[in-house]
Amino acid sequence: MVRPGDDVRKVFRAAIRAGAERRAGYVERRDEPAVTRDGVRIRVNVNAGLLLDMGLMHEFGADGVGLYRTEIPFLVRPTFPDVAAQRDLYARVREQAKGKPVIFRTLDVGGDKMAPYWPHAGEENPAMGWRAIRVALGRPGLLRQQARALIQAAAGGELSVMFLMIATVAEFNSARAIFMREVERERKAGRPLPAPFRVGAMLEVPSLLFDLDALLAHADFISVGSNDLF
Repeated sequence: MVRPGDDVRKVFRAAIRAGAERRAGYVERRDEPAVTRDGVRIRVNVNAGLLLDMGLMHEFGADGVGLYRTEIPFLVRPTFPDVAAQRDLYARVREQAKGKPVIFRTLDVGGDKMAPYWPHAGEENPAMGWRAIRVALGRPGLLRQQARALIQAAAGGELSVMFLMIATVAEFNSARAIFMREVERERKAGRPLPAPFRVGAMLEVPSLLFDLDALLAHADFISVGSNDLF
């Protein structure tokens, strides 16, 4: 912002001050155990989308990354990242996690998240339009490349992948089948595979609630995506 007025400066200063206070509070309590009142130990994870976030995870003492947004590198680049670029990024994320678990959420583009190199038209309800898993299944080459990069980056280590905006069990199974095809491709090439390999889904489209029992027979874990669910 060029030559911001006093009101804008005031807002930014207040935001910076609030952020610093919040971070100080996280650091102060980072070593306290996360235990419910009835004695159940729970994991406290962070959401991330930049390598910078990985440092904050350690600074605040989080147990891991509950959701790594893989689309951010796609949105800030002038061109689509190929398998090698994606693999290098995911490997760096895993390295900076220092052994803590990371759940990688598959690509969330479309709707109101459009890359500069992606032709698009406005939609009345972008969240429910051509977005996320619907884009991935409509253009499976995108998901295959991301799957290949994630599998190669996690070779010999744990890999947890989560599909988003799932509305039906059929969508989940179709996406999982693409990943398993890439696993088999790596196996035939004689390269090390992720172990263990877990595949889950975000519960954020209300229709999935009616298929939840059926989904649980196929998914390794479920994550509630509260923002879009609300």
